[in-house]
Amino acid sequence: MDYQDFLNTVHRDLSLGFTFLFFSVTSTMLTFTATILLLVHLQKKWTAT
Repeated sequence: MDYQDFLNTVHRDLSLGFTFLFFSVTSTMLTFTATILLLVHLQKKWTAT
């Protein structure tokens, strides 16, 4: 019985972990893309000199 509980817990935790990892990577990519688009749209330079 203990082994079956462990298998269910591991499956649930891995599913949650991969789901949160996917959302984290997706939000990071969206933020990076939005930043690049804003920089190009506003014609800012990469460095402020």
